Amino acid sequence: MARPRKNTELEIAGTVGTAEIQDPVTDLSGNSGSGDFIFIACHLNGGVKFDGIPDPAGGTKSITFPGVNDHLRGQRTGILLGKGNSVAVKILRSEWKWIKDHYGDSGLFKWNNGVPPQLMECESMDEFQNKEEVKGQSHGYEPADPTGMEVK
Repeated sequence: MARPRKNTELEIAGTVGTAEIQDPVTDLSGNSGSGDFIFIACHLNGGVKFDGIPDPAGGTKSITFPGVNDHLRGQRTGILLGKGNSVAVKILRSEWKWIKDHYGDSGLFKWNNGVPPQLMECESMDEFQNKEEVKGQSHGYEPADPTGMEVK
């Protein structure tokens, strides 16, 4: 009989812009403090979940990257955060490699018409906070500037 899946959420390592995470998750990929880690900047509005990742303890697990506006989940009202916001998560480099090997053909990992990838690798928190591609990233749900519209 197969082992049950684990649903693993990542610890939020930091934010760029005005993104404030009210309920940060505390589990760090379900792993102990040892290992080779990498930071991933997530620019998605609602986050993304990857399934079938091999678990060192046996079986498989799922990893969920939180979105920029996850703090609004379950709220009746709130303001969507706009351009220039992202959330960093810390993940084992081996798990990130597995995700890229199996899901790497997705547009989440590639530059598209001059737009940086929605999931971007950073080697450190300093790189995450200072990288221009991270600061200017868009998730597609920004409010339109009415002054730039040609509406009469």
